[in-house]
Amino acid sequence: MMARVADHGDVALLGNHDDFWVQTAAGDDLSYQTWRLNGGAKTWRQLGIHSSNLAAVKAALTHDPLRRYTAFLQQLPLFWATPELLAIHAGLDWDRPLSTQARDDFLWIRDDYYFDRPGHWHRNLTNQVIVTGHTPVQTLRDDGYGMITMQAAAHDTPRYLIDAGSRSGAANGGIFALTLAADGTVLAKTWAINGRVVDGNLPHFK
Repeated sequence: MMARVADHGDVALLGNHDDFWVQTAAGDDLSYQTWRLNGGAKTWRQLGIHSSNLAAVKAALTHDPLRRYTAFLQQLPLFWATPELLAIHAGLDWDRPLSTQARDDFLWIRDDYYFDRPGHWHRNLTNQVIVTGHTPVQTLRDDGYGMITMQAAAHDTPRYLIDAGSRSGAANGGIFALTLAADGTVLAKTWAINGRVVDGNLPHFK
């Protein structure tokens, strides 16, 4: 991914778990504790960090060989936008313009972005097609599909949720790729489940 960003002009966005890494590397105890309780200890072991002490984890993340990954995560943007498209990890606060959004909403918001009342999608108040992740689709609608199209009405500019639950524990959890044209038209949907690439237009159950 770092090579794609550096050499091919791809854009990677910061997510909440990436931010755990960044904030822990800065010595933030709350981020460290939250990360530890949400898969951090397993991640640290995979990175060769054999301690659950904040000082030790911070030191490992800010020195070789992990320092370059920390530097990469530190410079990731919170969103990517064109006049027609907007990509964000979690979503946005409809009461604020993009320029004054709270950082935590970009990384953490859920229901206030999805709904205006229980069971009813919030109207898209931008003129952009919006793509987000963060919340596994299986927790909102377990119908076998790897993405959800959110529209308050037929004429509403669509929003897409493409977190296909790769770490949700769902039997059909995977990674979803949505390909859009510059104007937001859907070109392709691809889903990888347990290392097998499947048609993202179809439901898949295990």
